[in-house]
Amino acid sequence: MVLKQNEMKEALEDHLILNAYTPVTSYPIEDELQMDAKNEFGSMNYFRITPKGDIKIFKHAKWSVIN
Repeated sequence: MVLKQNEMKEALEDHLILNAYTPVTSYPIEDELQMDAKNEFGSMNYFRITPKGDIKIFKHAKWSVIN
């Protein structure tokens, strides 16, 4: 199943909100959608979702799949 841009945004927003993050901005990067979000302490975290629905987080200078 391949997600469209708006479906990727909805899925990533839902994931972030359910995990206590506040989405701040979103923008496309190549075929993925990146979303910057604040955690409950106000720190920024960076997430991406692929068209296949894989969600990644940027930690320790690399992207890691979290689902």
